[in-house]
Amino acid sequence: MVHFFLADAIAKLRLKWEGADAGRQLKPKFYIIEKNGRFSCNACKKDYSDKNNAKKHLRSHAGETTCHICHKSFGTVPRLNYHLAMHEGKTRCPVCFKVFGCVYSLKGHLKSVHRLQ
Repeated sequence: MVHFFLADAIAKLRLKWEGADAGRQLKPKFYIIEKNGRFSCNACKKDYSDKNNAKKHLRSHAGETTCHICHKSFGTVPRLNYHLAMHEGKTRCPVCFKVFGCVYSLKGHLKSVHRLQ
């Protein structure tokens, strides 16, 4: 039973790391560099004061939160889903034709920009 537990743990670790050559030190593909209380992305050097924001940013490099239509990256899946809804164009302003990801945003736009209820 212990063998299966260890095998599963090792398999999960391998998914997190790249570089399977024997004798090489494995490094994560994307990781955060912490220096002087700042957190930066190893891939693009984008800098954050908050570690959680840096982690969200890393997801954009991994492709988990990248739009398959325009290839724009997002920090979270809900933001990607909101963006994808804009590509569908179902929530378009009838006045200026701007597209929104949800009806709530469209209603706010109509109220604040066009002064409509």
